[in-house]
Amino acid sequence: VASDESIGPSVLDVFRTLMKHLRNSIEDPSTQGKDEGFHETIVRMVGEFAAVLPDFHNPDIMNLIFSYLPLESDGSLRTLRSDKEKDIELVSLLVKCLLEVASSSKPSMLDTSMSESLMISLSQLFDIEEPNIQHDIILLWHRLIDHHNNKLKIPLHTTWESLGECSLVLGKTTVRFLHRSRKFLFHKLINLTSGLTLRKDNIIDCYILLCLLVLEFGSPGIGESSLLATEIQDVAQTHPALSTKHRYLLHSYVSGLLHLVSMISENEGLGNHIAEVLEDRRTFMSYLLPDHTLQNLAEFLGEGPRENDEEGEKQEMSLFQLREKGFVQQNPDMFRNSSMFREYGWESGRSFRSFSMDQSDDQDSVEVITFEHLKEGSLDDNSSLNPKASEPPLVPTFEEMLGRVSHNTSIRDDVEDILKSTSPRNTTTTQTTTSYDLQTPSFH
Repeated sequence: VASDESIGPSVLDVFRTLMKHLRNSIEDPSTQGKDEGFHETIVRMVGEFAAVLPDFHNPDIMNLIFSYLPLESDGSLRTLRSDKEKDIELVSLLVKCLLEVASSSKPSMLDTSMSESLMISLSQLFDIEEPNIQHDIILLWHRLIDHHNNKLKIPLHTTWESLGECSLVLGKTTVRFLHRSRKFLFHKLINLTSGLTLRKDNIIDCYILLCLLVLEFGSPGIGESSLLATEIQDVAQTHPALSTKHRYLLHSYVSGLLHLVSMISENEGLGNHIAEVLEDRRTFMSYLLPDHTLQNLAEFLGEGPRENDEEGEKQEMSLFQLREKGFVQQNPDMFRNSSMFREYGWESGRSFRSFSMDQSDDQDSVEVITFEHLKEGSLDDNSSLNPKASEPPLVPTFEEMLGRVSHNTSIRDDVEDILKSTSPRNTTTTQTTTSYDLQTPSFH
């Protein structure tokens, strides 16, 4: 497989081997004799190896890593239970691996860095509510979508008056990516906001994630950004399990997101309506603004019940009426529950198309790799995806990848230790090579 196409099994073997060692060390630690340092080494190695590959391989690598998460038979992510400590530890480490891979690349456009299959996989992570894992997942998505270094520039208030004032840069996304987002991503983001752990890092970084998405959508995605904010407002209004503080927080998210939308949109009517509601909130309901919740987060989280909470519940809340005023249409594409998600194709042996396949104009004619293929390398010898049935790949072998990170002596030593720890035959040479070949290491 040429380097400008899908990643080949010989390269996936490198990451598959690392994932197997990681999983086995958790499932049966007595046979590995490994500790936290071992896990940190594996995570670090994943990032080191991903960094020496072209960025377009990352979607395939991340899909492979995702396949080692605890999955149900239909391919959906298994619900984490507090009594399943090994599952929690495995998910935590695999999410860190995903974060390392995402951090190793510098993509320029959402449409080229996130295939449909990868969006479907990684959006499922938003259902996880374990606080530390949830925060790593949010940071992972920061890396995936912040293509213009906006993260540190996003203000936590609504008094700024232009994008230039904050040096914010808009993305240029495609209609195809906007459609994917409406269909697969939005309902998972809503799950994240409703299941958000109310602690400082998670609250701030979740808000930044939503703002980053609005910025990357840019002008072509005003409708999608407005729809997402409206859906979050609906949750804040109707979700029966949310505390009053959580609902106020989500309303403040909506205020900040729509203020950002008004800075991007050229629709005067939309801008005027947003400005009117924001001004009303500043006057009568400041606790529904990020200026109150996010800028004074410690105070907000430490507040007891507000004296006027009951009275506030009875009075009419100042809401954004985007749907009623025709600025937002209902989203018929959005999958709102797991059964609808499965109907799309989350059946046993769920398959995904690699990055290059997602770009194909005739996808039905393209061979599909399943998660089982990725995990076990069970590609048919005659498959066009098998390197033996194609021209020599222009991607490095395991030894060559190791040579490329040879400047990091500790990484080389760790690799040898890991390979020797399981079986003497699983040793490899750390000598730097200069040519590409088809040899696939025997990792079992």
